[in-house]
Amino acid sequence: TSGGGGMGNQIKKFISALRLHPESKSHMSYFGNIFKDKTLCQLDSKQQYTPLNTWRIVTLPSDSEIPVGFCKFSTSDKGFHNCDVNGRNIDHEYLRIPHSFRKKIINLIHNRLQYSDLVNNKVDDFIKNHESYSSVHIRSFKADNFSNDKSSRYALERHLNWVNVGRQTCIDHINNLSDNKILISSDSQSEFNIVKSQCHNKQFIRYATNNSDRSHEVDFIDMVLLSKGNHMVLNTISTYSEVAWYLSGCNENIHLC
Repeated sequence: TSGGGGMGNQIKKFISALRLHPESKSHMSYFGNIFKDKTLCQLDSKQQYTPLNTWRIVTLPSDSEIPVGFCKFSTSDKGFHNCDVNGRNIDHEYLRIPHSFRKKIINLIHNRLQYSDLVNNKVDDFIKNHESYSSVHIRSFKADNFSNDKSSRYALERHLNWVNVGRQTCIDHINNLSDNKILISSDSQSEFNIVKSQCHNKQFIRYATNNSDRSHEVDFIDMVLLSKGNHMVLNTISTYSEVAWYLSGCNENIHLC
């Protein structure tokens, strides 16, 4: 696999590559730090390969549980591109996805994308200190560059959707959670402060606190910790939220904002 995108995009891309060809390799060097199997990385620029550049998890002809027209959310009319011509995308569909298909992705992650000792040790240390919690992913798109090009306009639209709808929905979900301890993963310190100020009876904990200096390893550990929440408050259109959900084993106790 190759190409741009953040942590969620890159892992979804690699899952798709492994579904298409089990021996696929990634050109993302940090995969060697976050996953146990070091052979997942192929850094030899002379090696012949066919690149895969998609943020979607591919559906195969054999995935009979995903019918034509299944996709309702990530469709072209909602601004998402490269859709399956028959509407068989499962991206951002969460609990609508049949359990049999979810199991295929969970098994692939379990068998091929086992965490490295670095990740496991950091996760174990955090869990020992904080034990049980619910988790929240704030994806405000506030850090994206809002220029005049098309991709930045999409980011601005997503940010405005967060401000107008997502933020308050997130706050309401947090206040309704039974857990008092809440892990927050956020792309914006100011948005975290706003949400925190509206949730007076909750204790907030964080793993990654400096958004301007997050390594790939820290970003992934934060995602794994997000997946450990008893309940998960996830962003509707974030691939980071989506991958955290798969890492959780597809937690049924999710709330979307």
